[in-house]
Amino acid sequence: MIIAKTVEEIRQFRKKNPGLTGFVPTMGFLHQGHISLVEKSVSENEFTVASIYVNPTQFGPNEDLDSYPSNIDNDLKLLEKAGCNAVFLPDNKVMYPDQHVFISIKNFSNFLCGLKRPGHFDGVLTVVAKLFNIILPDNSYFGEKDYQQLLIIKKLVKDLNFPVNISGCPTVREKDGVAMSSRNSYLDSNERAEASALYKIHTKCREIAKNGMKTRELLDMLENFQKQILNPDIMKKDYVEIRNQYSLEFEEYLNSDSRIFLAFYCGKTRLIDNAAIF
Repeated sequence: MIIAKTVEEIRQFRKKNPGLTGFVPTMGFLHQGHISLVEKSVSENEFTVASIYVNPTQFGPNEDLDSYPSNIDNDLKLLEKAGCNAVFLPDNKVMYPDQHVFISIKNFSNFLCGLKRPGHFDGVLTVVAKLFNIILPDNSYFGEKDYQQLLIIKKLVKDLNFPVNISGCPTVREKDGVAMSSRNSYLDSNERAEASALYKIHTKCREIAKNGMKTRELLDMLENFQKQILNPDIMKKDYVEIRNQYSLEFEEYLNSDSRIFLAFYCGKTRLIDNAAIF
């Protein structure tokens, strides 16, 4: 496995290895969710490239850019074991030497996490577009845990005609249902015990939902369920919403395309999750 720290180095690797290539962009501090994406790429491509880069343009002024967890040595060991062929490991000077052009998206980013994190998806789209242009992959892999991000990246590829196929991969969970996330490392023992509430809520949603039920009726039932299971001293709701999983539009009645989206603050850590209802 080669490690490239400049655009020239990773392009040289691609030039020498022009076969079918999969790409997994990450911000590091890897867990089994990331590795499942790498393994998927390895199974479907001749070469697999991963990137490790904490992108500053997708963080808000009061977010955790400066404290985002990192363990590059362990990340590289995990990637090599998973069969990754190359890792792109740039710094800010490589990625943003003198940036004046940024990408933004309308409509898809003014609700859910886009509403709560203004400018976040503009930063995501910009860095992903740059990475696609640098690495020129045939396929790229993203986890469904960040479902809104996945749809927005699919829009990026479609609207700007990137020649890359985007594959969404299932969320990888801990034994108690908590979605794996690098930010889970922020949680203390009490917070970690409460984090499974998100999984309990969308599990309850799937248990009581009926095709054709009013969406507001289901949300009211889930609101009552939250009062029963949440520790208000630890868990604070950011949002619980049900939307169409393709358009992300709110629909009055549940149907086969309905999906639940959740975001909570567990202590100071913001956790997100989602699941198809049917």
